[in-house]
Amino acid sequence: APPAGAQRLAAALQDSDFPEAARLAFGLKHPGRLLKIITRAATATANASTAAASTAIPTAAATAAAAAGGPLGRLLSGLVGAMSDSDIRTALEYCRDWNTHAKHCHAAQALLGAVLRAHSPEKLLGISGLSELLAALTAYSGRHFSRLDRLALFYSKSGHFKRRFQI
Repeated sequence: APPAGAQRLAAALQDSDFPEAARLAFGLKHPGRLLKIITRAATATANASTAAASTAIPTAAATAAAAAGGPLGRLLSGLVGAMSDSDIRTALEYCRDWNTHAKHCHAAQALLGAVLRAHSPEKLLGISGLSELLAALTAYSGRHFSRLDRLALFYSKSGHFKRRFQI
């Protein structure tokens, strides 16, 4: 029989209880499962935002509010709020590893942002080895943001963005 933690994780995933599933995956030291949970929650949040936006013109504030209150926002705030220094370091190590692949950079950036919003700079600066982790995150993050800038430039020149958002 699988261990009790693995059973609880499977049950939480079955019920789409993303905050509980993330907490369990993090506690079990399963970064791959945590990545999948964050990705599923992000998809659920995007789907909810798309449904809400279909009745109104999307704005940055409305999109941010929907994301914060959506499945991904609830998952991340519940996961990072009570982290110990060791947990923060582990979470940032996961972010560093995920951020090396463009496919996973969104999950890495979401978790990184949640950690940075939930904890004071003083607390973060007291964690040993944090500067090396942030340096590694910064290098790859710069590449991802550069790619997004090129994509945005392409869409702005093609007119697709203007037609999509009726600007």
